[in-house]
Amino acid sequence: MNFQIRNVSTQNELDINTALFKKFQTIDQATLMQRAIDYLTSIGATQRVADLAAIETGLTEFYQDRYDLLITDFSYGEVKQSLKSLIAHQETYANASPDDPLEATFSYEYSRQDGQSFKFTEGLKVGAKAGVKAKLPLVGEANVEVSAEVSFSAEQSFSTTESSKWNFLQKVTVKPLTSVKVIGYIRIGKIDAPFNCNVKVLDGNVLVEVKLKGDKGYSSWVFPVAAMMSDAERSFVLSGNLSGSEASDIYVKVEPVTTALL
Repeated sequence: MNFQIRNVSTQNELDINTALFKKFQTIDQATLMQRAIDYLTSIGATQRVADLAAIETGLTEFYQDRYDLLITDFSYGEVKQSLKSLIAHQETYANASPDDPLEATFSYEYSRQDGQSFKFTEGLKVGAKAGVKAKLPLVGEANVEVSAEVSFSAEQSFSTTESSKWNFLQKVTVKPLTSVKVIGYIRIGKIDAPFNCNVKVLDGNVLVEVKLKGDKGYSSWVFPVAAMMSDAERSFVLSGNLSGSEASDIYVKVEPVTTALL
C-alpha cells in the first residue's frame, strides 16, 4: 500500500510546540521533579541531581521545528457506505450436443487500484514525519489496518492507494442444446466517514528552566520530551474525514441465453 501527500485547505493548525507547552503546565511539580531526577540519574548527571531545587514550568521552551509523530487510534463516526458491482469478466458457453452436458471452466484474473483519503480539519504547524496506523471501516472486510510512514506538515492530508489482484475459477455445466452467459462481478464498497485520531510526539527535546539549590540561581537544561512527559501528555486529538473505496468480494451469475446452435 502506498501513501501519498497532497495539499488541502485547512482553517486551523495544531502548533505542536504550543500544545506541548500547554500540557507541560498541567503537570504537578512533584511529578516533574521526579521525572527530571530519574532522567539525570539514568545519564549519570549526579551533580545536577544534587543541584536541582525546582522546575520553572512557565519558562520552559519547546523549540523543535520538526517532530516524529505516531498517528493511531482512529475512531469513526457515522460511516456512510455504498456498494457497486462491476463486471470483471464474462463468457458465453454453447452446448450443441443433443445428448451430453458440456463441462466448462469459467476463469479470469482481475486487477484494480483502490484508495482512501484522510483529510484533516487541522494542519500541523510544525513539520513532522509521521508513522500512521489506521484501521479502515471497509465494506465487506472490517478492521483492515494500513500502516506506513509519511511526511506530514501544515495544511496537508494523506491518501493511500492499494493494488489488488483477484483470481477466480468456477466449473459450469451447460445442458444439451442450451447456452449460458457467465458473468463475473467484483463488488466495490465506497465509504465516507468522519474520524478522530490520536497524534503522539515520539521525539524532540525541551529546554527546561530549573531553579538551583542555595545561591546558584537558575539554569536552562535540555531534556528529552519523552523523559519529562508521559504518552498521554504528549498526545493530541486530530479530526477529519475519510473517503475511499475498496474491492470487497467477487461473485458469479449464470444466465440462459438464446443462441443459434449449429
